[in-house]
Amino acid sequence: MPTFRTLQPGDEVLLEAFLLQHTDTSMFLRSNWRAAGLLDQGARFQGTYIAAYIDETIVAVAAHFWNGMVILQAPVY
Repeated sequence: MPTFRTLQPGDEVLLEAFLLQHTDTSMFLRSNWRAAGLLDQGARFQGTYIAAYIDETIVAVAAHFWNGMVILQAPVY
């Protein structure tokens, strides 16, 4: 059963390791967090990122961005 956690500054290495496994379908997630980081203050390109973990490994990510869009990379959920 996965656990869920809001990603914070400092979680970039884990997020990037997961998203690199899905480069063809993670373009927006990767470019937005690189442009704006993981802290959500409502500014352009920022969002709240939630990760699903099994053990200590990210297995899915959802992000709700400043413009109302929700983007998922959830190959297992």
